[in-house]
Amino acid sequence: MRSRIGLVVLLVFVLTSPAAFAAGAAASSPYLPVLSSYIQFRYTDPSKGEDAWAIRRFKAMFDGGPQEGLHYHVQFIYKTNLQSSTDDQIYLQDAYVVAPAARGLAFKVGQFIPPFGLERFEPDWDLDLIDRTDLTNRMVVNGNLGKSFARDRGVEGDFSRGGWTFSAGLFQGGGANMNGKGNGPLGVARLS
Repeated sequence: MRSRIGLVVLLVFVLTSPAAFAAGAAASSPYLPVLSSYIQFRYTDPSKGEDAWAIRRFKAMFDGGPQEGLHYHVQFIYKTNLQSSTDDQIYLQDAYVVAPAARGLAFKVGQFIPPFGLERFEPDWDLDLIDRTDLTNRMVVNGNLGKSFARDRGVEGDFSRGGWTFSAGLFQGGGANMNGKGNGPLGVARLS
């Protein structure tokens, strides 16, 4: 267990070292993939039982695109020592392509968060509290299913004009990394 945590911490330091940033800055093509990552640790107070360190989440993200405007995003998550059924495994969390179609209009296809949960407005690293389980469980279909990570497979269109954005999507309805159980499709729309 400790060796896995040590390996993940070492990987984070190697991937986020000044040399890695310098190598990324030296890349001349804007279409090469860009790697970013972050890690959150959790410490359990010994007065509540055995003290323990855990990796709450380690995310590695790859972004890039083959041409101007068209881009992709791939994100993996790993966590350990949280007494969860999803511990000690690497999961594909997001994998999608965004294609602009016209001024203010873009289409997204792949695995990502459907456009209605509040977590769409706040990335993990900006959260004041490390745990948002209640919010996700209440706002996202199958948000409490471990391997789905409140994501789903589908297609979405986003139209932005004058400070307003309208998003509509059609999703599998079973959650990411999950086989469909005949409860889809899930249709979603949001105006913000």
